[in-house]
Amino acid sequence: MKKTIFVAVIILTSLVVRAQNKTIKGSFILKNLVDQSKLEFYTQAIENANFEDLRLNEKTQVFEFENGFSLELASATELIKKGIVIDLNNYKQELDKDFQTPLFRISNEGHLVALYNSIPTKNQLKTNSTK
Repeated sequence: MKKTIFVAVIILTSLVVRAQNKTIKGSFILKNLVDQSKLEFYTQAIENANFEDLRLNEKTQVFEFENGFSLELASATELIKKGIVIDLNNYKQELDKDFQTPLFRISNEGHLVALYNSIPTKNQLKTNSTK
């Protein structure tokens, strides 16, 4: 009985952690930020968004923001080296070949907006939903 409860708690904990769908704190760097007074605002907006679907297993990703900075997203392997506990199996080696990397923008309300040059297809919108 105790083993069953223990296993159930572990499963529920892992589901809750995975279901958070937020960017892991301390897992990215904002580069070339001109207006340093907005650092905390942008950091919080990115942490509230879900960049985990764009994080790769072994490769650092860089995303451009219309707000005038770049987001350097550390690889899952780098996070493990920093002592952050994650499951490497949740991250891909590469993004899907059909994925179109958008230009991002953070609105004045702190919402993340993805800007595309063309309207993406359903396959291009999928980032990491199938593993």
